[in-house]
Amino acid sequence: MSREHPPAEKFGRFRLLLSVQAPEEAAPSREDARDDQLVESGSFRVDTAWMIEKLRKHQIGDPLDFLAPLLRAAVASGATRVSLDRATGGFAMRFDGRPFSSRELADPLRALADREGEAAARGVHLAYGLLALERLGPELVQITSGGPSGQATAVLTTKKSAPPGWIGINRAEGTVLGVRWGWSSSWGLTKDVFRRAAKRYGMTSTALLVEGRPVPGPPPPGEKNWHRFETEGWRGAFRFVEDESPLSRVRLYCLGAFVEEVRERVGFQPVEALLGSDALNLDLSQSGVVRDWKSSVSGSSLEEGLALLRDQAERYFA
Repeated sequence: MSREHPPAEKFGRFRLLLSVQAPEEAAPSREDARDDQLVESGSFRVDTAWMIEKLRKHQIGDPLDFLAPLLRAAVASGATRVSLDRATGGFAMRFDGRPFSSRELADPLRALADREGEAAARGVHLAYGLLALERLGPELVQITSGGPSGQATAVLTTKKSAPPGWIGINRAEGTVLGVRWGWSSSWGLTKDVFRRAAKRYGMTSTALLVEGRPVPGPPPPGEKNWHRFETEGWRGAFRFVEDESPLSRVRLYCLGAFVEEVRERVGFQPVEALLGSDALNLDLSQSGVVRDWKSSVSGSSLEEGLALLRDQAERYFA
């Protein structure tokens, strides 16, 4: 199925309806919600003009990969398990870990402009996922998050009204993100985005289940000659290969999702390697790792990870 994907600046066509039940915190005030316009009680129209110019040329290349940044948001929330399942007219993504607050859900794009604070990292990944998802033209996106003491629900919709509660969540602490495409025969699209998420998944302790089935992360279980290691916040695996080039192929992962493949000299013999860190700095497109050391002060330096990989490879080679 071929569909035209509109640019991210069209995100403003969505209305955001916020509902808070027995909250632990007060709902965000109009003063707190910078640049938001109150439409009606419990409903905001999000004005994203202040960030669109910056993001216009820096979007995820293929919006069908929107689950990759959403997976990163789940892992950054401390999730031990992420599940993807079909739901009426779409699908639901569920994960445990630290819930999103009503303030975060009141403006799910704000982290793109304000990256300070504990929740900023996962907020950026949530925002990138929503921007990519919007380009596919869903009818409704619902995010419900919380626990026994309270829940907040944000509904992004193109309709004039869409009452929260399309996809339910139990009282256990956690988050559910539901997507309703708004057209018939949507299972093909859902199946495709599930397949893409499973393909990008890896280098994390967070489990991923698709339609109830665990997704094995790379390297594939049972494959021989792979050497695995976990040290200093890095998780990796490698195997020696015969190659005319002295450069190794290294697939990089951040927060459980593939970012890019790089060619590097690793040890005395080339290797095929997987390398992941939850603190890698990604570029604005989210499809590359920032390599400049000074730009990596707040995260993990790629050079640091490559040095660890080189050390591990040379130990086995010796």
